Amino acid sequence: MKATRLKCGGFIVSLRINHAITDGTGISQFMNAVGEMGRGFTTPSILPVWGRECLTARNPPRSTIDHHEYDQHSTTEKQHANGPTGLVQHFLLFGATQLEALRSHVPPHIKQYSTFDLLSGSLWRCRTRALGLKPEDEVRMLFAVNARNKFDPPLGKENYGNACALPVVCAKVNDICEHDIGYVLELIRKTKGKINEEYMRSSMDLLVTKDRPDYYRNQTYAVSDLRHLGFTDVDFGWGKPVFAGPASNEAIPDASLFISYKNKDGESMIMVNISLPPESMKVFLKEVEEMLQIQSIPISPIYQSKSNSIPLV
Repeated sequence: MKATRLKCGGFIVSLRINHAITDGTGISQFMNAVGEMGRGFTTPSILPVWGRECLTARNPPRSTIDHHEYDQHSTTEKQHANGPTGLVQHFLLFGATQLEALRSHVPPHIKQYSTFDLLSGSLWRCRTRALGLKPEDEVRMLFAVNARNKFDPPLGKENYGNACALPVVCAKVNDICEHDIGYVLELIRKTKGKINEEYMRSSMDLLVTKDRPDYYRNQTYAVSDLRHLGFTDVDFGWGKPVFAGPASNEAIPDASLFISYKNKDGESMIMVNISLPPESMKVFLKEVEEMLQIQSIPISPIYQSKSNSIPLV
């Protein structure tokens, strides 16, 4: 952890984590506990427990489900999984107006979908169109799911560890590009519906038997929703934070993170980072503008002065 004092009197608290130890929910609970102690609590309101035995592989391990998120791929694919070595990055803002515009594309018969489903599915579709891939190529969208309530009994709030599932949606480029957003929302809904305790147990068994493989990255759009994890509630005694999100995304530079944000008018918005090769970014922004039926996309004023050029790692 690092605290940086600012000349204005404010300060920045930053933290680097390893996901082998904790996930977004766990680290948010930890940060809130530190904040409580900073405000004079003698003990945190939610005491942590180790609880790692709840998330160990079975004996003997037996993976019973196809986990395409861990499909094996060659060294070449790992090195060139998501395009050229240089990416440009934009941070886009989606408020009530933009989300309503996206909803206007959803067919009336599609009833069950969340804001996350709508936004991630729409961006995945625009991204797929922008990459200029072959129609029969496979593309994927991988997203994080808090699986604490998928166990019986559920993992308690005092579990500060990592209990995330990483399901993946697989589809052909042509199917994503030619169908409407309703097709993508149905794919996401079906994938979410597969996450249960057996899925989690099977995943843990696979990680043991396959020596902890990395997730499959070739043409995979990774998305993580940080809006509801509780980072915006952390209070060290000086009030809630102005911004509570990642300073960088070095480990997976082409992934998108959904972050809570308020613009200068106090409107609650969703900030989303997008990283693509320069030419693909131009097409992507045009695709998003067409879905939003506007001439330009709101860009966060924090980042609008430039597009950051970042390397793939």
